[in-house]
Amino acid sequence: MNKFLISIPIILLGYFYFHVATFVSLKVIDAQIESGSIQLGPMPNSISLFYDFRGVEKSYRDGVNLQFSKVLTKDEFESFIFNNLHDAHKNDAKPVMKEILKVAEDYQLDPFWLVSIALVESRFQLNAVSNKNARGIMQIRPDTAAHLLKVLKRDSDDQAVLASYTNYKINLDLAGFYLKKLLQNFRMDYQLATVAYNVGPNKLKSMLESNESYSDNNYLKKVNKAYAEITRDFSVVANFKIEAVSKNKQLAQN
Repeated sequence: MNKFLISIPIILLGYFYFHVATFVSLKVIDAQIESGSIQLGPMPNSISLFYDFRGVEKSYRDGVNLQFSKVLTKDEFESFIFNNLHDAHKNDAKPVMKEILKVAEDYQLDPFWLVSIALVESRFQLNAVSNKNARGIMQIRPDTAAHLLKVLKRDSDDQAVLASYTNYKINLDLAGFYLKKLLQNFRMDYQLATVAYNVGPNKLKSMLESNESYSDNNYLKKVNKAYAEITRDFSVVANFKIEAVSKNKQLAQN
């Protein structure tokens, strides 16, 4: 009993010492972070090997199953698109393809649609400028960029607008947001959203109200053609990969 009573102060002293030492250590670490000797950064994120388009309600064209994208790794998916591009466009597409697909994943858009629009708009050229002053890989006009930046509650001053077409990642992000809004505004009708991206949503609404046809829109025809070329043999390639994986599993079990 006496030994137990004697040990209590020792336990309490040890407990007190542990917490004081921990508190001091944390203060030292905080001071090192503030001084810059320890860099404070974000926690590392887990990196997925596959693109995830489960939130895409439907694809731009019937018959294109976007869930096949889960069968191909990111590198395989990018290579599939890259191989279907015309040789003249491959050099410009290569450095931006990952970012295009990232934006498609961020906004849950049909990735082939976004690639098709980038191809038709600028042929993946980062410094493209149209005769209507649309700029960048996704050909966004400065006034449209300023409007989108305000909607997103970001800085929309001249410097921010300039960055929207000199920085291709910002240009793609604004286009991804804009295309998503157009899809929602036109009730997930890809054809209407595509034409609206080209002529503007207000003009398209006027066309619809006056029963003016949009199906012969030249821009829409170009996007449709690009989409057909980019998605060529997608199901064949995906099914081949499924069969290969299945055979490998069978071999591993035997």
